[in-house]
Amino acid sequence: MRLEDRLVAFSILGQELQAFLANKGTYNTFLDNAIEKAKVDNPWFTDESVANAIRGIITLLDNKKLENWVSNYSLSEDSKTVACILAGNIPMVGFHDMLCVLLSGHHFIGKTSSKDKQLLPVLAEIIIQADKRFEERITFVSDLKDIKYDAVIATGSNNTARYFQQYFGHLPHIIRKGRSSVAILSGNETKEALEGLGDDIFMYFGLGCRNVSKIYIPKGFDIRGIFSHFTKYSNYQHHHKWINNYNYNRSINLVNQQHFYETEFALFQESSSLISPIAVVYYEEYESLSDLLLFLYANNEQLQCIVSNIKSNDFVPLGKAQYPEADDYADNIDTLAFLSTL
Repeated sequence: MRLEDRLVAFSILGQELQAFLANKGTYNTFLDNAIEKAKVDNPWFTDESVANAIRGIITLLDNKKLENWVSNYSLSEDSKTVACILAGNIPMVGFHDMLCVLLSGHHFIGKTSSKDKQLLPVLAEIIIQADKRFEERITFVSDLKDIKYDAVIATGSNNTARYFQQYFGHLPHIIRKGRSSVAILSGNETKEALEGLGDDIFMYFGLGCRNVSKIYIPKGFDIRGIFSHFTKYSNYQHHHKWINNYNYNRSINLVNQQHFYETEFALFQESSSLISPIAVVYYEEYESLSDLLLFLYANNEQLQCIVSNIKSNDFVPLGKAQYPEADDYADNIDTLAFLSTL
């Protein structure tokens, strides 16, 4: 199966997803049914979250972008079987791994999370309908027991990563751990930039590794001045799992007499920690940007990305954290380069 044919199939998937969002797609009923089942399996998967995930996938599937991306690699003609242990924190979070494995010419085995077992198989079916040869290259399983594979890509928490290392360490592998993201404000951000920061923080209920869990602000900056730019997400106060976390963390802070600011749907608390609980956003003042960057780079294994409109090739612009490009690899591990060496 030629690379050109694989690229065409994924381009067709992108077109079908665009048609779905416009309510004009061939697979609208198929996708709608899967989304309803996914919402039952995982209450964090709302219509809005799934639509945002689909928009992110469409961004990846631009045909020219795909061609330019894969042109940087010498993909092997020797097809292997790659088992991917998929996370379930946000909808279809394992799509990029499936994309990489299939474009590199390998066979994809997806071990789905119980929290996200409906959606990715539907996308795979659309790819198969675009080119039937993919049918023998895509398999989804709930357990890897008794299944043969040549390499592993596993995504999980810091605890599960230790288990993955012990269990799969004898095979070629990528093992990803839990990470979060931070934002750095200069104090000169526009209204549009701060609204984009709201997406970086709250999209997918803050559950993704690219979600900003902490904001660094210049010394003397009043954090309350940015709250009005996040009202797009005020409907979270009506989501039962979110508001339960909000009420729990609010109660804990009150009992412990911890200072915090609150809106109707989120808590903002000063902290030196990088990772905040659900419904809580940490913030911290900084005096020297260079000192802050030294700290963040020293702790880069805990960070997925740094979001800021301060000019730097190391930063993701505000509002863009949830729309990574194909070469924005999780944990900064080049998945396609790994697959090309198998």
